[in-house]
Amino acid sequence: MDNYNPAGNSLMEAIEMRMLKLNKSKRELANDLLINPTAMTPMFRRNSMQVSKLWNICTVLNHNFFYDLAHKFDSNNPHTNQTIINQMQTQIDELTKEVERLKIENEVLLKVLGK
Repeated sequence: MDNYNPAGNSLMEAIEMRMLKLNKSKRELANDLLINPTAMTPMFRRNSMQVSKLWNICTVLNHNFFYDLAHKFDSNNPHTNQTIINQMQTQIDELTKEVERLKIENEVLLKVLGK
């Protein structure tokens, strides 16, 4: 289970979709990458890829798959920026209410003390 990579299949699908958009075959991609075309099938079956290979594919296909992976990670992460913003807004709202309550309490105490 150490090699499990949930982004692996979607990464390969994204690469294949980009190849389709560019009308580029696996053989052509292999030639552009200067690798043996027979190496393409096993590469697309794996659930992981070396960073250097992905970098080369990004260059050849003129697409930033690293960005896509990072965005996928962010959208699946429960601690995304929006979640943090929502939590902080809730905390701000609670603190604002507490400040208002303390202002009222302060005014009452000042009246009681005659100041």
